[in-house]
Amino acid sequence: MKKWMTVIALALLCALASAQTVRVKAPAVVAADEQFTVSFTIDGEKAPKEFEWNPGNDFQLVWGPQKGTSSSIQIINGKTTRSSQTTYTYVLLPRATGRFSLAPAVANFGKDKDVASQSVTIEVVSNGADSQAGQSSSAASGSAAAASQAAATGSIPDKDIFLRFALSKTDVVLGEPITATLKLYQRVNVAGFENVKLPTFNGFWSQEVQAPTNIEFHRENVDDKIYNAALIRSYVIIPQQTGTLTIEPAEMVCLVNVRRELRSSNPLDIFFQDDYQTLRKRVTSTSYKVRPVSAAAWGISP
Repeated sequence: MKKWMTVIALALLCALASAQTVRVKAPAVVAADEQFTVSFTIDGEKAPKEFEWNPGNDFQLVWGPQKGTSSSIQIINGKTTRSSQTTYTYVLLPRATGRFSLAPAVANFGKDKDVASQSVTIEVVSNGADSQAGQSSSAASGSAAAASQAAATGSIPDKDIFLRFALSKTDVVLGEPITATLKLYQRVNVAGFENVKLPTFNGFWSQEVQAPTNIEFHRENVDDKIYNAALIRSYVIIPQQTGTLTIEPAEMVCLVNVRRELRSSNPLDIFFQDDYQTLRKRVTSTSYKVRPVSAAAWGISP
């Protein structure tokens, strides 16, 4: 029995190693004047004989494709396994704002064997750009502008960093599960956190679903501007009593690094000056009121 299990496991490993896949990596949100990278990675036993992809009419091809390849050989219990990885990288520029789909790429491995990637959707936002004035603003310049303003004033504007607590619903039946998420949004350089106070769920049964130990930021569109967003916590909460239940807000102190302004007339001072200072910004989410009612009030029979 053990022998057959070993044979089956090796067969599965070989099948997985020989499977050809095409993965695509692209940002979910970009600014209207921002150049961004799209890459396709082909994994499997063989390198593709041909590769085709067209960026379409919604994006301008700025550069590419840049091709990179690598391969390896493994010998396990006398079985030789070969693996190959090929990457094609493109740099694109949006032609307009809106939501656009990138067409799938197709890799050909001979004998009419084609493998396609998934289609991905990219959201192009103005990111605060004033087209009538002929001004432009990319994601990087938006963050740089926020940091420059913070350095000049010694404070961080509320619009540049904030907490957002969200519920899937607020009018529910007693005992009905609710999904709750707490996210941090920022357009500045966050270096750390202090005095973190998570939301309280008095009157609810609650369970943490996600509690990341490493805070990872990704791009999101908020009011047509690009923010770096990070999930702080997600919960499932279930009301245990009827009436109006209040979820108290979360809060934390964010440590934000901003570049200092050089005030010396001596150009050599730039080599000896501490380029950054740390500002503390307290951010607070809004409170929520949930109104659970009995099943009978909704006309639901027990």
